[in-house]
Amino acid sequence: MRALYAPPAGGERAAACRFPARRAWIAARLRPQGIELPAVHCGELEKALARVAPHSAALVFPVGHMNDPASMFGHTLLRIDSTHHSALLSYAVNYAAQIDPSDNGISYAFKGIFGGYGGHYALLPYYDMVQSYAHMDQRDMWEYPLALTEEEVRRLFLHIWELRGVASDYYFFDENCASNLLFLLEAARPTLHLTTFHRPWVTPRDTIEVMADAGLLGTPTYRPAQATRIRHLVARLSPAAREQAIHLAEEGADRDAPLPDGEEGARLLELATELLQMHSQRGEVSKAAYQPRFLSLLTARSRLPHASAAPPSPPPSPERGHPGQRFTVTGGAGREGPFVELGYRPAYHDLLDPLIGYHPGAMIAFSNLAIREAGDGLHLQRWDLIHIRSLAPRDLLFRPISWSLQVGFARRDMDDGREGLAFTLNPGGGFAAHGRAGLFYLMVETEASLSRRLAGGYTAGLGGGGGWLAHPTTNWTFLVEGRGLVFPLGDHDQRATLRLGQSYRISRHHALTAEVEARTSDGGSHTELRFGWRRYF
Repeated sequence: MRALYAPPAGGERAAACRFPARRAWIAARLRPQGIELPAVHCGELEKALARVAPHSAALVFPVGHMNDPASMFGHTLLRIDSTHHSALLSYAVNYAAQIDPSDNGISYAFKGIFGGYGGHYALLPYYDMVQSYAHMDQRDMWEYPLALTEEEVRRLFLHIWELRGVASDYYFFDENCASNLLFLLEAARPTLHLTTFHRPWVTPRDTIEVMADAGLLGTPTYRPAQATRIRHLVARLSPAAREQAIHLAEEGADRDAPLPDGEEGARLLELATELLQMHSQRGEVSKAAYQPRFLSLLTARSRLPHASAAPPSPPPSPERGHPGQRFTVTGGAGREGPFVELGYRPAYHDLLDPLIGYHPGAMIAFSNLAIREAGDGLHLQRWDLIHIRSLAPRDLLFRPISWSLQVGFARRDMDDGREGLAFTLNPGGGFAAHGRAGLFYLMVETEASLSRRLAGGYTAGLGGGGGWLAHPTTNWTFLVEGRGLVFPLGDHDQRATLRLGQSYRISRHHALTAEVEARTSDGGSHTELRFGWRRYF
């Protein structure tokens, strides 16, 4: 208060210019009493207000990046809209960790989990964010209009202005891009209580659910990634037209070269244009080569009167998907006879969970715990510290590597024909392909286990596997997978597993599962049957 009443000094460093949101809040409460704060001119702030022109706001959710573990949960940011007709001319509010480029994967994970990075708010042109997420990272984006008044959006902007250059400790699991946006919305509308829910972790989907429950979210708009648009066009062209589009993207359009007539020609040229833009963004085409090639494609497209191809149909929006926490009750029969199993997973999604709102072939689960009561008593059946699968399909234009990683404790067959608990590390890599029948994948795997019941205390081996993941209906998921490994190091063994599973989505919060798993090893063979109920919350 003393600083606000003091004669303005230091230009933009004056308290009124440094803390405009607080000044506006105080002024609004003093004005009914006939008290006015001293007037002050803040040139930099006024220019920013004129440039951004805050009028309305939207929540933006870029979906998860399949091949980047840090981005598999997705991301959230805010968009501040003006009265411009194009959202691309708006500004985005982004909270992110300031990462040291020299950090390796281990130090990145350690610092991200334990608060070793500073998190900063940034105000950036929205088209830059679209370029980064939808084009460079190839991530679909969902844009939810926020039910904020123009006055509240202005207050939000002024609060962001106060946070310029201010760092807070960034924690990957809770104080992250998602949770920190909730504080901004509470500043915009102080009657909101979005940050009062307490969990050891907060994902972008959690905050979308919190905002939806508060009545803040409108009907979302789908912005497909460039890769989504390319695949959409490829699926609607003949093989010959696809090859010609690839050639045109590499060489440009010759005015005299024959092109297919009608919609086929229009789609061909649109695909060639998208491919050329993608190559340019990846740095695979120089600017000098890009410009004439791009102009030739646009010129050829302008000569065809047909309308542009319809955009990809929106998939189910993220808020329709199941929540990340899961409680499971499973009953069945196996080697020890009948059993009952209770499970809990804090986050996030596995291959048998309902697909709505999620990537097919993407799995990331933290601290998946299962405790079983069977004929040999109560025991820990498994505890996956982390289990990730990225079954990214390859096609004519995109060639990602699929990979998996599982770290945790699980019961495995021992040489005496009984099961025992072992700590297991299981990384793998391979390829996946998507067809009309579903997703098919092949993986090369390695596995190492530690247990006092193993000869020498450990075993390590190599093998592979594959599977078929299908979704016959929106609510039905079907999975068949097999794997075989040979363990030449430590406790020698050979193991093979065949698993068939399916789940049926009853509602957003409930699903039923049925699985049968056959296992064979040097310790013997057996089959296990499981029926389960999954509760998501």
